[in-house]
Amino acid sequence: YSASHDLKAPLSTIVGLMNVCIEDLDDNNLGEVRENFTRIMDIAKRSTEKVESVLEIARAAGEKIPPEPVNIETEINNIWMDLAGAENHIQLKLVLTHKDPLMLERATFGVILENLISNAVRYSDKDKKSSYIKINSHLDDKGLQIVVSDNGIGIPEENLEHVFQMFRRLDERSGDGLGLALVKKQLDRLGGSIGVNSTQGKGTEFTITLPVQEDEAK
Repeated sequence: YSASHDLKAPLSTIVGLMNVCIEDLDDNNLGEVRENFTRIMDIAKRSTEKVESVLEIARAAGEKIPPEPVNIETEINNIWMDLAGAENHIQLKLVLTHKDPLMLERATFGVILENLISNAVRYSDKDKKSSYIKINSHLDDKGLQIVVSDNGIGIPEENLEHVFQMFRRLDERSGDGLGLALVKKQLDRLGGSIGVNSTQGKGTEFTITLPVQEDEAK
């Protein structure tokens, strides 16, 4: 599980911020140094929490983790801050129709979202003038639906049926082949679902559905 949780992006962000700190120290910009050190501490703290979250999921196996109130927008923004530090050419668009906290397995929900967002960042198209990742959320009688879409390079049609297979690397951009397999495994455990649509050269859209009890949706 830990291999599926991409720590490279936050570590790269930390390295980048440290380089900026060195330059600011040379220029005696101590205010900027303090601000960036605070950001580094925040990213490092969340990275530690990520590892603990993955271990919690691994220990839980087939059992449910006690739910807790989760603010979707806050969760997304924290993930984005960690993942997109070196990818600031990508615009994040949020269309969240339900902003109240929901009772969810925080660790599981975080891992699911991070893998989907990380995948969109990884497959962004740097040749396009404008790159974006759009996240929509919606509550209905089927539960919480989240759509993560992008205008990246897309997935070839012949690879779509393999995206959720364990240890299946689709191309040189792919990670360890565990990320999306982990997402599907956890959604299956929770009674949810995931689907994917993609057009090569235009982008990809992942849709997940998580069951939510009626009193949690209020």
